[in-house]
Amino acid sequence: MNIIDGILKTAKARKLYQSIAELPILDYHCHLEAEDIYVDSQFNDISEIWLKDDHYKWRLMRQSGEREMFVTGNASSSEKFYAYIKSIENAIGNPTRDWSLLELDTFFGIKEKITTDRAHELLININNKIKENPISPRKILKALNVKYIATTDDPTSDLKYHSKLMKDKDPGFNTKVTPTFRVDKCFNIKATNFNEYITSFNGKLLDFKEFLDILFEKAKHFVAHGCVFSDIGIEVFPYNIYNASHEKAEQAYNRALSGDEITDTMMNDYISYLYLYWFEICLHCGFTIQLHLGVIRNANRSMYSLVGADSGFDIAGGDIDISALKNLLNRVKELYGDLPNIIAYVLNPTSYHSLIILSGAFKNLTVGVPWWFNDHKKGLVEYFDCMLSLSNISTIPGMTTDGRSYLAYVRHAYFRAVLANYLASQNDYLSTITNVAKKIAYQNMADRLNIQD
Repeated sequence: MNIIDGILKTAKARKLYQSIAELPILDYHCHLEAEDIYVDSQFNDISEIWLKDDHYKWRLMRQSGEREMFVTGNASSSEKFYAYIKSIENAIGNPTRDWSLLELDTFFGIKEKITTDRAHELLININNKIKENPISPRKILKALNVKYIATTDDPTSDLKYHSKLMKDKDPGFNTKVTPTFRVDKCFNIKATNFNEYITSFNGKLLDFKEFLDILFEKAKHFVAHGCVFSDIGIEVFPYNIYNASHEKAEQAYNRALSGDEITDTMMNDYISYLYLYWFEICLHCGFTIQLHLGVIRNANRSMYSLVGADSGFDIAGGDIDISALKNLLNRVKELYGDLPNIIAYVLNPTSYHSLIILSGAFKNLTVGVPWWFNDHKKGLVEYFDCMLSLSNISTIPGMTTDGRSYLAYVRHAYFRAVLANYLASQNDYLSTITNVAKKIAYQNMADRLNIQD
């Protein structure tokens, strides 16, 4: 089944898609590891390429009734492959199924119907192709014309492999790999290992001023490695930013280091001040902030204890507090005279309307493409409709995978097909919608990154 052809409903849509299909991919937010890209080890089999670290697929397997041993457990690679084939066989309309079929088609030429009774034959066929034509991270990135990647990195990272990628130039590999200054752990003073985390900056327990100073120095270290983005994706958001103070934040920080209980009020005191300080860092360093709003982390506590974070157990929260976000933006402007550029994403699509309207009041704020549970046909169209009606759709910064799998880059083709089909349905000149499609698919982010063709 050809997934792209199934999305493109008219000749106009197909023509529009052809005009953007081959544009380079700029992935400005993902969770790939720079070390894996540098080492470039060959994948051993389809399960390693297809299922390792891909919690989109893990969620579908669980929702299809598969036991955890076949998801993240100690089942064999072939058993996990069979379990996933069983999961997607009848999951009609599910975007993860569509992406999976597109991955099989793009990389292995598999176009026929995927069924459990053919799983063994399919496994042998694909693994033979992998042996005949070995696949590695760089080969995938090169094959799909991925020109830029922004990984997601904690401030404590030494960025060793980003440095190696910068210095050890491979003339056959032209993907620029830069870090993103991801500050989540800096904010979570309720974490049981917060002391250990603070110590990891330089081997000692830092007082509050030392922590703030070293955070600024680490940001500069990231700048030296090509970083242009800073990111956050935590549950809590400051609800009274005008009460933020260094003193109250320091008190909460010290209580956390002492192992004392942190109340919700103390948590707000701390993150309120740290949000302002982080925005100051981003202004100084020229970072574009990526705000990931409205997520609830690790909803299933027992599974979090069993398999850890980033395993498919985060969920969407309710509407975001637009008033609190507005207050934060105003307070930053009052303190520092300007705002950094901001791309905001929401996990609950009910917030699109109010967030896009808010972006009309703050020129530095852009509403990013549908995130996580929303980056499918229905979710994309819902977002496009809001951008069309409430903003200027041509300003969309472009698709980003937010992925942990190299095969996930086929989702740019999926995104571009949905975009082409949507724009083709608008009653406007073909030359105009073609220009808009190119801006969204590539040029807007290329301009932000100062990438010249």
